[in-house]
Amino acid sequence: MFALVFWGLLEAIAATPIGSPAFSIVLLGGILWVSRRFGGTLVSAIIPTFFSLSTIVLLFFISSPQQRHIFIVLGSIVFYVSILGIYRLRHYSRDSTARSMVALVSMTTLFFFFSALYGVFLNFRNFTEVTLMISYGVGTFLVGLQVFSRFFPEQPKRFWFFSLFFSLCAAEIGWVASFWPFGYLTAGVLVLILLSIPWDMITRFSSGSVSGRRVAVSLVFLFFLLSMVLLSSVWLPVV
Repeated sequence: MFALVFWGLLEAIAATPIGSPAFSIVLLGGILWVSRRFGGTLVSAIIPTFFSLSTIVLLFFISSPQQRHIFIVLGSIVFYVSILGIYRLRHYSRDSTARSMVALVSMTTLFFFFSALYGVFLNFRNFTEVTLMISYGVGTFLVGLQVFSRFFPEQPKRFWFFSLFFSLCAAEIGWVASFWPFGYLTAGVLVLILLSIPWDMITRFSSGSVSGRRVAVSLVFLFFLLSMVLLSSVWLPVV
């Protein structure tokens, strides 16, 4: 039901640009209420709220009506998975399936968040490199806070530390990304790939499966993906 409401409000935002601010406020307010209700805490609302906000911003960068409809449907499915994941974790914190669902939605949220901010950075001159870097850091810290608090529920110092470390990595990558000659989607993919390195290390550490061999294999695979994206991307002229 909530996924259908999410879908309907996004369609309303896409169809009525004049009324989009009002629909956006209603949507984000509803997301906060639903997420807190199903997750049990305000922290549980971070990822669904950031995902919804990023989805709204990305809608305005999609010119094709058909692509907008497809994007809204996919976004509604991801939103449903996020609510289901936090609901299951509320009732059983060690639910591995729910953790995987939240982790998947977290990475999707970060991709949408990075792409949306980079699109704003490319289209608005007042949105400077420093603003981009700080926005990446703050957003990633909050998303990491929700995820890592589930990974280390009895060790608050660790999830605060890893959230801060994760956000500093994102801020540094955001600063580098401000000089890239790419569009917003390519930049979002590249930032996500680079940020997957500390993410992978933290998640493996939480499960006790850290090993030099696994880290090396992950690094090789991620750099392979990075190379493929760079070789297949359109490089924009820097003026």
